[in-house]
This record gives sequence, C-alpha cells and structure tokens, in this order.
Amino acid sequence: MTYPTIMPALTLDFQNSQQLDPRVKFSRSSSATYINSAGQVASAADHEARFDHDPVTGENLGLLMEESRTNYAENSEDFSLWTAQNSTVLTAQGTAPNGTNTAFKIQENTSNISHSIREPTNSTWSGAATISCYVKPAGRNFAYMGFTGVSQTSVTFDLVNKVSSYKGNNVTSASVKEAGNGWVRIIAVFSSSITSGRATVGPAESDSSGGLNYVGDGSSGILAWGAQLETGAFPTSYIPTTGSTVTRSADICKIDGYNFSSWYNQSKGTITYKYTAIGGGQFLSPASIRASNGQDVQSWGYYMYTGGSQYRVPNAGQRKSPTENIHLADSIFTSTVMGQSYKAAVTHDNSTLSGCLQGYSVQSRSITSLPTMTELGIGYIKKNWNNYFTGHVTRLSYYNQRLTDAELQTITQ
Repeated sequence: MTYPTIMPALTLDFQNSQQLDPRVKFSRSSSATYINSAGQVASAADHEARFDHDPVTGENLGLLMEESRTNYAENSEDFSLWTAQNSTVLTAQGTAPNGTNTAFKIQENTSNISHSIREPTNSTWSGAATISCYVKPAGRNFAYMGFTGVSQTSVTFDLVNKVSSYKGNNVTSASVKEAGNGWVRIIAVFSSSITSGRATVGPAESDSSGGLNYVGDGSSGILAWGAQLETGAFPTSYIPTTGSTVTRSADICKIDGYNFSSWYNQSKGTITYKYTAIGGGQFLSPASIRASNGQDVQSWGYYMYTGGSQYRVPNAGQRKSPTENIHLADSIFTSTVMGQSYKAAVTHDNSTLSGCLQGYSVQSRSITSLPTMTELGIGYIKKNWNNYFTGHVTRLSYYNQRLTDAELQTITQ
C-alpha cells in the first residue's frame, strides 16, 4: 500500500461533518426533502443543503445532490382526494414516513376485482416516467402500482421480501426500497411510450400477474403515503404536493474566487472522490475543476459517462467526442450498481492526465496545458445542459501536487 505523503490542500468531508465548509456556495431555489438522522422524511428550506441518511440504520450518506424534478401527482399525501375503486380510504391510520399520524389505509371491499385508488384526472408528461409511493402492509403483504386506463402498465410488489416479480410490458424496471418502521418505497419506471395516465396504487393478493384481481375480505389492505409521479428513468427525493404539481429545483454547489485560488495549483494537482450515484444522464460528475463561468465543459475531473456505459476521465479543454476521453476499466461498468459507494481519483501535470477507479489499473493520456481554471463545481457539469449528478457526495479532497499511480490505486481501494 502506497499512501500519499502530503496532506490535501482541501478536504470536504460531507459524511462526517454533516455541514458545508464556509467556502462552499450552495443554492437551490425551492424547498426539498431528505431523510434525517431519525430516519424520517424531513424538509429543507430554499438554499439549504441536505445531508441524507439511511432510513433504517441512520447512517449519514453525505451531501445529497439532485437535478430538478416535478411531482405530477397533485395530492401526494391526501389520498381521500383520489378516486377509490372497490376500496375505502381511511385517514390517520398510523405514523407516516415523515413521523406524523397521516398514513392512509387503502382497504379492500369484498368484490372479486382489483382494489385501488387512482388520481382523479390524467397526468401528462414527456419522456420516461417513474412512479413511487411509500406503502406498508396492513393485512396484505403485496401491493401494485401503475396507470389506470393504459394497457400493460401494472407492477406488483412483495412488501415483505422486498422484490417485484411481475412487471407489465411497458415497465422498464421496478424495485422496493426499505424506508424504516416497516415502510417501503415501491418504485416503477415506465417507458417513454406512455405519456399520460392516472397513477394507481392498491393492495394485491400476490406478487404475480394474477395478484391484482381477487375476492377481498373487506378489512385488509395497505397503508400508503407520499405518492410521486416524475419524468425520468429513476426516482428522486419525495416532493410533497397539495392540489397542484410542484417542482423541486436543482442543487447548485461550488467554490470560486479567492476561496478557490487559495488552494488550487494550475500546473499540477489531484482530485479524489467518494460518492454514490443514484441515477442521471451523460457526463455526470460528483465534482470537477472548471474554467471561467462554469457554464461550459472546459474542465477536468472524474466523470461517469452513462450514455456509453463507461467511466471516463475527460480530456482537458473542450470535449469534442467520447473518443477524447480515457476509458477507465471498461469491464467494471457491468458490475457497477447505482446506489453503491465508489472511490475515484484524477491527477495531472502539464503533460499527462491520469485516473483510477476502485483501485483498478491507472489509465493515462497526454494533454496540452490546461485552460485557466477558476472554480470547483460539485454535482453538475453544465447548468444550461441540465446535466446534473444525482446522488450522495460523501467526501472530496484536492492535493495541489500530482500523485503517483501507486498512490491513486491505494486511495481509491
């Protein structure tokens, strides 16, 4: 093991400090939710950074960064305003994921058919969509979710074993995430061929295609809270709504001015990351060193190139094509899991840029001199491209010297 012999010039330990360094500029022009240390869904005010936690263990996961999303489910918590189908909606049935007595029970009747609630009117959107809802067994250990009036969009979930076996033809993926206190968040991603519909959720008899239609016993069902319908192929943090759609703005985080130039070395340096990606588009980065106003892609750092299923270190200067990037251990992408923690590092001098992921072989390429860099951007590459990292930034360090290949491998293991 070869460890760096110099100390970092900058360390942002979001997981342990649970606060922003005073040099960091953070903004978000809306409120947003996160999981607090008690495992509950809590709200952060406008421009307040979110330090997210595991809802079961209480572990701090680091700084939560997300792109902008809209919840199209217009009454996300008041299910008495949804349309009940062969079921009854009961209020104040237990402690919801936000710690209040606001859980609803969707209670089946005795009909031999599906039992559910649905939004009163159709929602309309563009592109792939993700539906999610917090649910908990209340006599039924299975649930289903989908769109009313659209063929083959149902998904069933096993709330005890936390799996989803049956997925309709238009369902891209489905998952069950633990939410603490017996709650889970059921998630279904639907293809872009479906662009409107009424979100539907209800109890099921089994986790199969035939589990939706059954003879109810008149008392069983599920508890439900916090429904969300958002554009995009992965779920983001919960966005509460009351009577209309609500948009959560993107998180913007950076260090610039003297707070940047006081530690940055233009001629050589190393940036290291520990992070967890939740989802996103092309060229997403936990953080990068950028030029001028932060609106362009003249930057260097570690990027996750999801469009080409690769991890890459970008060429210094304007990116012209994916071939101008270094491939970082292409074969390991197949074992990379969204939601799992990873470590990466990138180092440079005036002639070479090198990168390492998870202790794998260091990849290098020749470069010309870097443009003058003026800021450290955390969580986004280019704001007017809407290219944002969505996930947790656990720790970030900058060394104002080039580290050796052996040191890169050690610190990323």
